[in-house]
Amino acid sequence: MEPDGAALLLCRETPWTEAEAGWLREWAQLWRLAEQAAAAAAPRRALDLRVLAQSLRRPALRRSRGLWIGLAALCAAILFPVQLNVRAPGELVPREPTVLRATIDGMARKLHVEPNQFVEAGQLLAELDDAAAASRLQVALQALATAEAEWRQTSQQALTDPRAKAQLAVALGRIEERRTEAAYLSEQVARNQLRAPHDGVVLLDDPGNWAGRTVAAGEPLLRLARADDQEVEAWLPVADAVELPPGSPMRLHLASRPASPVHAQLRLYAFEAVARPEGGMAYRLRGQLVDAPRERLGARGTVHVEGERVPFAYWVLRRPLAALREASGW
Repeated sequence: MEPDGAALLLCRETPWTEAEAGWLREWAQLWRLAEQAAAAAAPRRALDLRVLAQSLRRPALRRSRGLWIGLAALCAAILFPVQLNVRAPGELVPREPTVLRATIDGMARKLHVEPNQFVEAGQLLAELDDAAAASRLQVALQALATAEAEWRQTSQQALTDPRAKAQLAVALGRIEERRTEAAYLSEQVARNQLRAPHDGVVLLDDPGNWAGRTVAAGEPLLRLARADDQEVEAWLPVADAVELPPGSPMRLHLASRPASPVHAQLRLYAFEAVARPEGGMAYRLRGQLVDAPRERLGARGTVHVEGERVPFAYWVLRRPLAALREASGW
């Protein structure tokens, strides 16, 4: 019996001699070596693809394969990075407008310009009414005229009266005093007129309620902005407050021209939320324009701000999870 399980039985009537048994053992070894060499030289059996395809078409294997493919696709979709975008109402505002304030306590008398009107430097914008300063100016002018009349009379008397000659210096000093007072009051009255310090666009909310209202010294009345000094301002609701690094792209889609957005880069992200007139709390965003200004100041629309890239699962579940956290108090 050979180690691999193969055997050969040889029989005869007479016993085998020792020499014959050795020959038979050598012959068996040679036969086994020949079989091993033939098996090594034979080509390997090729894989039958049709059998494999038939096995894969079995119902159980098809369901298992579809399940794994679906799980792989779901994981890829969940982890796929997308751009985090937030939307907020916005408009074009001046970056550094000039604020014209009331110089006196009085009443707004007349407005000479309209909202969004372009004015030149030195142009009259509005007038204030200060009746007290105007009356004091009239009194000062009358006192100046009286002092000048007294000086003329004294100078005529000085031709014949030595004592009148001594009063000339006093009369002249009184004239200078009245003239200084009148000049000061004239300047005060002139300050009732608001004039444009430079070329720009007048920014005014409601001109109908301007005339006739009482103003205090230092109260802002008008704003004057240069036409090319613009930037994008947006109010981001607290629910949409996400991390926005400086320089994040911003697009203002105007209500009048939604197909031509105004591009800007985030410059300011306010630290604290403030109450808005339409209700709710919001953070102020300011963006510097990328291109030259081409729209008018005050144009409104919707601002899209691009944040960092996040997984698709976070983009979908961010708002629902935030609402659930607010409702449950987690």
